Amino acid sequence: MSDITADDEVTRTVITVKRRTLDRLKRQAAQRKISMAALMREALDEKANEAQPWPKSAGAFDSGRTDLSELASEGLTGIPTWR
Repeated sequence: MSDITADDEVTRTVITVKRRTLDRLKRQAAQRKISMAALMREALDEKANEAQPWPKSAGAFDSGRTDLSELASEGLTGIPTWR
């Protein structure tokens, strides 16, 4: 069974891989009885869907203020809401 459906937009690409990595992938695909392409797409999807880490700078600074959300909402007077 194919992991790609008629609704999927796909493109071809070429990658360079170490021989020993390719050999391991071939063995895994054979053990699971799936194509190398399906195994590669699965691995790429998993990697692409991993949670992205916060930037190292996030939370690194402190303004010392505790009223920032109140100050931000003050600037919104007169703006129509969407609800």
